[in-house]
Amino acid sequence: MKPDGTPPLRQSLGELRPFLIVWAGQLVSALGSGLTAFAVAVVVYQRTGSAEAFGLLMFAWIFPALVLSPVAGALVDRWDRRRLLIVADTGSGLLTLATAALVLNGHFEVWYLFVTSALASAIASFQDPALTAAVAAIVPRSQYGRAIGLLQVMQPVSMIVAPVIAGVLIATIGLGGIMAIDGATYLAAVGGLVWVAIPSPRQAPSTEDAAAGARAALRRFVAEAAVGWRFVRERPGLLGLLVCIALVNFWVSFVNPLLAPMVLSFTTPVQFAAVQASVGVGAVLGGIAMGAWGGPRNRIAGVLAAIVVIGVTMAGLGIRSIPVIAGLLFVWAAVSPLMLTSGMSIWMTKTPQELMGRVAAVRRMVLMSMIPVAVLVAGPLAERVFEPLMMPGAALAASAGALIGVGKGRGVALMFILLGVLVVLTAAGGWLVPSIRHVERDVPDAPHPHPDGEPVPEAPPVPELAAAD
Repeated sequence: MKPDGTPPLRQSLGELRPFLIVWAGQLVSALGSGLTAFAVAVVVYQRTGSAEAFGLLMFAWIFPALVLSPVAGALVDRWDRRRLLIVADTGSGLLTLATAALVLNGHFEVWYLFVTSALASAIASFQDPALTAAVAAIVPRSQYGRAIGLLQVMQPVSMIVAPVIAGVLIATIGLGGIMAIDGATYLAAVGGLVWVAIPSPRQAPSTEDAAAGARAALRRFVAEAAVGWRFVRERPGLLGLLVCIALVNFWVSFVNPLLAPMVLSFTTPVQFAAVQASVGVGAVLGGIAMGAWGGPRNRIAGVLAAIVVIGVTMAGLGIRSIPVIAGLLFVWAAVSPLMLTSGMSIWMTKTPQELMGRVAAVRRMVLMSMIPVAVLVAGPLAERVFEPLMMPGAALAASAGALIGVGKGRGVALMFILLGVLVVLTAAGGWLVPSIRHVERDVPDAPHPHPDGEPVPEAPPVPELAAAD
């Protein structure tokens, strides 16, 4: 056992075997999804040439998740999580294959992608909290850091590998062929789930007569869905941590729509591709490092320290240099798994198994709600306020312009500097709030199932469950 309580890596591999089987299948599926995501972006740009179309596509993905997350969380805690994940992966695969069939048969319009994106988002609303709950059930608590670190690797691996492969395939087999490959990769995800037993939480016996009627059942379901939010609200440390991360998520969500215009204002698309690659490489290395290390013993310190580093690197993006920007984004991506892994470990440790799906859904809904707001505000704020202020002879040309330059893209650079400062201040504010700083001490750990899948031992009732009407 290491000084921080994390078992040695050799012992960890044995304890993580069920998780690694599930993770391997999900990784293959993520690579397939990455192929489709890249191909869809190319096709939408070729068909529309509109940046607005990309914003609408993002909205089509986010909106169903925001609406369905509370309902999905309640159902995840009711249903068998293994079966739910199998159904979700199967549904995603069939949806992708159906779209591929339309494309391959020449019956395709761009608006189909908006429909399929919304349907995929609805499925993910169930899939994501179910996967979080499943991981918490099959991974020993001492291995949370390593498991979550490996989960963080999936998306960046897809970011690095998928565009290279998809760039070749889109010229040979087209969007339909790529989607067919993506649909087939879901077999790996389903296969991994079939081989692993995932224990479900013990359900409380119902005290209501089955003949009470649909209205009573609906009231009970709504109350169950609200329990996830009540659980968070009644624990100031967890609520404060959620608000802190939500604020960070809001500030950093400005980067996605604005980074490309800023970088391309003074360099070439080839160099911008190198900048994007640095993000994927950093995220992969950071995720692998967290998978091997497991994270710090003081997890809240790990969360807030990583946020400070992200804020500093974000502010540095205002420097007009491709090597500097690529290096900063590499560091940003490399430390992000520290924030995500440490934060998720806290949530999984403090949340009872019977509430894991609902709490995960609440957290996902709050964090995702920040993205569309930032995306909608970023463009107008940059084009109508900051960019005009940083043009030659404008109000800030002699002050801020003397430090970071003037002209096209410099207003966005100034925004990044200010937003980076706000990220650092958010981390400092989180540390200064005692309930957040001491969340690991003040919020008791929840009972956890045995790694071999034995039932969860009886535990004191969760107060908010008794209060739910």
